[in-house]
Amino acid sequence: MNLTMNTTFIVSGQLAKVFTWDTGTSLGDVSGHSKRILSCSFKPSRPIRLMTSGEDAKVIFHTGPPFKFDHSVATHTNYVNAIRYSPNGTLVVTVSSDKKIQLYDGVTGHATLDVPNAHNGSIYGVTWSPDSTRLLTVSADKTAKLWDLNLNCLRTFTYSPNPQLGDVQVSSLWTPDVLLTVSLNGNINYLDVESSSEPLKQLQGHQVAITCLTYDPDTKTVFFFPLYFINIFVMMAVSR
Repeated sequence: MNLTMNTTFIVSGQLAKVFTWDTGTSLGDVSGHSKRILSCSFKPSRPIRLMTSGEDAKVIFHTGPPFKFDHSVATHTNYVNAIRYSPNGTLVVTVSSDKKIQLYDGVTGHATLDVPNAHNGSIYGVTWSPDSTRLLTVSADKTAKLWDLNLNCLRTFTYSPNPQLGDVQVSSLWTPDVLLTVSLNGNINYLDVESSSEPLKQLQGHQVAITCLTYDPDTKTVFFFPLYFINIFVMMAVSR
């Protein structure tokens, strides 16, 4: 499910519907995929557009609202794991298990630049910088990479001198304040795009269910108690 621009996008297998979150009014149906939809993104400015990607290796462009199929773009050869509009709405990016990064025009949905073999493994996620000038990709090759708008690689981030399966990077988030990636082992990694190719810090969470928690107002700390563990793990500091 994707919630944005006062609309809700619901996916069920290869079918999807768009409707307003407050009234439930239909804003159209999403069609064109032959396998499960994996990702979607709304254009954040007018004219409104919607793009979807899926396990069928298709990227589909929808106009609206009401949203309807416009055209399909066959730019990938494997699962298209993520699709994201830039914050200013001028570009769209897709990443895939075929290791390729593909850019598109944000208004027409037509493919522009691409980088085959951008990583040495499947690319699972991508995020734009808040100013729409750079993007970060994360991959099964246990790295994250920073790119400019010409798809030149500016920096490669690594997470361990001896990478393990848990260092596979599965997701990312870029806000005006922080740039984060998430590892398969659950680590949340803080990155600095200007000065370091390694995480500034890592938050490590529990690997089993959390059964209870408590808050210490003096230290402004939340203590999480995991199932089957008697030790207390300090997860995060909570600011007032």
